[in-house]
Amino acid sequence: MRPARLLALSIVAACGEGTDDTPDAMPIDPCELATVVPGGTCEVGLGDPFAPVAQNQDVTLELGSQGLWMLIVNARIPEGGAGRAGDFAGVTAIAKLDTGEVSSLEVSCRPRLLEATGNGYLQLESPYLLPMRPELTSKLDMARITLTLDVRDPDGNVARDVRTVVAHFPRAVP
Repeated sequence: MRPARLLALSIVAACGEGTDDTPDAMPIDPCELATVVPGGTCEVGLGDPFAPVAQNQDVTLELGSQGLWMLIVNARIPEGGAGRAGDFAGVTAIAKLDTGEVSSLEVSCRPRLLEATGNGYLQLESPYLLPMRPELTSKLDMARITLTLDVRDPDGNVARDVRTVVAHFPRAVP
């Protein structure tokens, strides 16, 4: 047998079938599902861990590492609804001013792992950082911002919640 062919066979044998044993591997990307159906409920919240947000609640914008003002969005989902602990959910968040103008920088579906909170709910393992468009900075303080959050599970069920908050810049303490 030629040395080059022997080397090639040795490499193939050593590498195996190329399976992905990574525990974080996402079997189904819920953001890529073509068909989704309304199903289940979710609740918009802020922070990590999840903190509920009431309609018209005052919230403080956070200054992100890239100098953009943002909301740190999270979601709470009742266990037994859309998704299960350990599932990846496709999460889409959008922020709009009262004028209907989109104030968030981007709108895209992002996969997030769901984790059990121990109280009958699931939450996002990592929050959805929702930066605001920099050209709207002068309009953000005291602005009424409507947050729309969609959470879709690997089965295509999508839950939605909509909340309006009143945004504020952090205040300096004298």
